[in-house]
Amino acid sequence: ENTITGEKFDVQLVKDEPKQFDYILTNPPFWWKENLSLIKKTNFPYKTSNTQVLFIQHILDKLKNGGECALVIDEWVMFRANE
Repeated sequence: ENTITGEKFDVQLVKDEPKQFDYILTNPPFWWKENLSLIKKTNFPYKTSNTQVLFIQHILDKLKNGGECALVIDEWVMFRANE
């Protein structure tokens, strides 16, 4: 499954996946740009092709209240005002 766009490739692998998680550990791809036409179909508030920003939104959506996350991300993501 493409976790950003929700596009499913093998439904059997994710059929019993919970909607939200207590813990998320991830190292999203730094180099990938997602197809913006697919992003427009998502519920993310910020429509961007930058996968790091998309992953942050995805993690916030998938993390339970009180949940914890460990995320590897480029430092520019935290300091760029135009994304």
